[in-house]
Amino acid sequence: LSVLSGRIEVIEALQKELELEGHTSKILKTSHAFHSSMMDCVVEPLAEQLKRIKLHKPLTKIVSTVTGK
Repeated sequence: LSVLSGRIEVIEALQKELELEGHTSKILKTSHAFHSSMMDCVVEPLAEQLKRIKLHKPLTKIVSTVTGK
């Protein structure tokens, strides 16, 4: 399974190509492609906002999903 991101018209064109080749595909309904270059425009403003936040140790116990500790 793979997930692609991009402008909707490009994704729809690729979907048609894949279906012509016999592959099944589905457009995911989401507001943003959070793990893509489409989010590059928010990196700098987000970094500026994060500089204003004073970080501290967590106040709530965190359980690792990797180790269970």
